Amino acid sequence: MSEKGDIIKDTVGQSEAWSTVARGYDDMIRAFSAFHDYAATFGNLKSSDVVLDLACGSGGLTRIIHSKVSKVYCYDFAHKMIHIINCQVDADGIKNVFPTVGDGENLIYKDRFFDKIFSIYGLKFFPDRIKGLLEAFRVLKPGGRLILGIWAPVEELEMFNVLLDAMNKTLPQIEKPEHVSSMDSEDIMNSELTGVGFKDVVIEKKTFTVAFDTIETMFDGFVKGAPPFASIKQSMEADQWVDVRKEVLQHTEDTLGLFDKPNVSMTSFYVSGEKPHDNF
Repeated sequence: MSEKGDIIKDTVGQSEAWSTVARGYDDMIRAFSAFHDYAATFGNLKSSDVVLDLACGSGGLTRIIHSKVSKVYCYDFAHKMIHIINCQVDADGIKNVFPTVGDGENLIYKDRFFDKIFSIYGLKFFPDRIKGLLEAFRVLKPGGRLILGIWAPVEELEMFNVLLDAMNKTLPQIEKPEHVSSMDSEDIMNSELTGVGFKDVVIEKKTFTVAFDTIETMFDGFVKGAPPFASIKQSMEADQWVDVRKEVLQHTEDTLGLFDKPNVSMTSFYVSGEKPHDNF
């Protein structure tokens, strides 16, 4: 790779990029279960709720909430992510989860269908985020709530920060971005949600520690499950990647001061807005 660019923006909007890493992504997000657990708590779920898990990935949130609600509709543009959910639904005999491949900016559902919509680290990547928010507003029932998970700026994401810094030291042409998405400002979150009609916007900021066995498992899992890093590996010959990986691991170990049992902090915003009731 010789040209500079934003490795996050250049990959996260591509459905095939996510399908390519689907299996690795599903393995990787197991370490991040605390973030999905808190999203479920933040969403104040009820047993009668009909829920949309929008940009659901391989179903990390759905696995946690499907037993707590009436129905979960999973929706993602990456067909291999949905395939993983379908396989689990079939294997476990789950009857209230309904996975669908589709475009989050053009939802297939009728107006006023859902009690809750979750998009945990998904909607923030939509090419037209406002269109995605408008679609979520359309398919929510009056009084329903949209719940978003949004990563904080990179400097507050120790895992991302350390690995991106190590990658930049190894491959200077890979610029280290300051943001995972442009939605990581509370002013922007509030403005965009209220701008499409949501009210009573609530924003919380939570930090959790993510534990790994070794620096190798942390880095290799990220490469297998995150399109930006997977695309870097795919652009190289195998022997070149061996050298890059070795150097990145050394930089990471130097930064963290250890090799085994790294515990890294990650900070997330949780955002919720209510669709108003009709006034007539």
